[in-house]
Amino acid sequence: MPLLVMIVIAIPKVSDRAGQAGALNELGLLQRVTGDYPAAAASLTRALELYRGLDDRLGQASALDNLGRVQFETSEYPAATASHQQALALYRHLGHRAGQALALNNVATVQSLTGDYPTAAASYQQALDLFRDIGHRLGQALATGNLGIVQSQTGDYPATADTCSATLATGTARPVPSSIWARCNG
Repeated sequence: MPLLVMIVIAIPKVSDRAGQAGALNELGLLQRVTGDYPAAAASLTRALELYRGLDDRLGQASALDNLGRVQFETSEYPAATASHQQALALYRHLGHRAGQALALNNVATVQSLTGDYPTAAASYQQALDLFRDIGHRLGQALATGNLGIVQSQTGDYPATADTCSATLATGTARPVPSSIWARCNG
């Protein structure tokens, strides 16, 4: 029996609402990466409802950020922006800097996809600053690579070269996904 089917069958049997919310959030992630966007959106929306009922703000932020990823991958940009902005506000309220950085990176991705390059660059820079502050090297490489893409899209090639060099320097201390290297070497 496929893992996703086993999870879907098991979730209603979990009597703990926090456990259900967590399982639905994880299920939504799995459904997103397998391309089942409608199911992912439904799982993440249900997780969000449960987290709200529990007043679990960290859970809400996570579900919103994950839901925003589904929304931007399905070109629902206004909804994605709203979800990521809500997640960012919750992470800020909680003082969760890693969450803030990830949410800012996701907000910037939507801004970039919709052609708002100056705002995207500023958001990626804010994400990068937070990742640096907390010593999250993979996050630094991600935000730096994304910033380089935006700079390239706007024709700022000298800044792109500097940014991609910084990405490569960041990656020397820790493995960096090939997608980031490709952005700087493509």
